[in-house]
Amino acid sequence: MSVRSALLDSILLTLCHIGYTDIYDDVLEAIERSDDVRVKKFIEEGFDVNTQVEDGQTALMYAAWRRRLEIVEALIGAGGSHRSSTERPSVACCRRP
Repeated sequence: MSVRSALLDSILLTLCHIGYTDIYDDVLEAIERSDDVRVKKFIEEGFDVNTQVEDGQTALMYAAWRRRLEIVEALIGAGGSHRSSTERPSVACCRRP
C-alpha cells in the first residue's frame, strides 16, 4: 500500500466516523421502535453492522437486549457478529429492557 493510498484510507475512515454517530443513533432509534424495515434500509445503504461504539456495543447487541428478533435476524444475515466484545457484557445479555 502506498503512502498516498494509506492517507486516503485514513481520511475516508475519519469522514465516515464523523457522520457515524448520527447514523448509529438512527439505527438504535429504529431498533427501539421495532422498525425492521428502516433497519434493513440502513443495512442496504451500507451500515456496517459490526461497528462498535465506545463501550464496544453493536447494533446486534442492542437489538438482542431489546428482544427484537426480526432485527437480530436481519443484522446476523448482514454479517453481524455475535462474537463482539464489550466493556459492559450485561448490556448485551443480562439486563432486561
